[in-house]
Amino acid sequence: MSSYSFYSLMSVNMNGKTKPDERRALLSKIITSSGSSLVFCQELPDCFEKEVVRKCGTCVYDFVRTGKEAAVMWSEAHFYGEPVDVAFKTRILDTVVASKNFFSHVSEITARTAVVKLTSKSEACSFLAVSWHGPSKMKLEKKREVLKALIPFLSEICLKTNVSSIIIGGDFNLSTSDENGLEELNVYFPWYELSPRGKLAKERKGQGRPYIAFKDNFAITTISPSVVSPFEVMNLSEVKPLLGFNLEGSEKGKDILDHDPIIGVLQLEKINSFNL
Repeated sequence: MSSYSFYSLMSVNMNGKTKPDERRALLSKIITSSGSSLVFCQELPDCFEKEVVRKCGTCVYDFVRTGKEAAVMWSEAHFYGEPVDVAFKTRILDTVVASKNFFSHVSEITARTAVVKLTSKSEACSFLAVSWHGPSKMKLEKKREVLKALIPFLSEICLKTNVSSIIIGGDFNLSTSDENGLEELNVYFPWYELSPRGKLAKERKGQGRPYIAFKDNFAITTISPSVVSPFEVMNLSEVKPLLGFNLEGSEKGKDILDHDPIIGVLQLEKINSFNL
């Protein structure tokens, strides 16, 4: 027997060249208006808890954060949360690095992830939610190596916390489109239509200006269903940039945020063991 549940998502890099208080006000506004059950945050501003998390209208969020790099916010009305702390992540990463012979630069993973085990209050359905801020000051091949280490690292956390599914929201700092050789990760990255400013930036890239299309995205993966029971299957839909927000209140016509927030809908399917 299967059961389904749906949750609205947002992933947003909160950096920008405008004033921090302007960005914080806009962030709390767009999170409130989106009604997102899960928000994956990267490059957090100062006063993140007081001025962003606690000012999202009637929606009450809990959160886990790792410095200013990453945070996951979840609606207390929809989920119970069990944050994964830094010491636990470090032990898991040490084990994975030793067993897989990854290069030393993957040690950045613990400082760039915020990880929480979430359980749906309506379906008692559990999964791992991860905010990821990928490294930027590396050559592309090394960025890919870090990402290839991230997935077994998170899979090992799944085994230790008795869940089978992972959703990542993040600024991957590399293109997540299909042409970039990431298929071997057994991870699904949705494609979406770039925003108008994203399309413009892509055109300008041909003129020598740096731009990485599809670096802000979601990703999902499920480990072997025989490992935990019952297990969850994830699907993503309606993934797209959030439009119509970025110039409101900005000075001199500048975008308030450097990145377009990405929104979508998460579908969880819980499958009981006797159906396997």
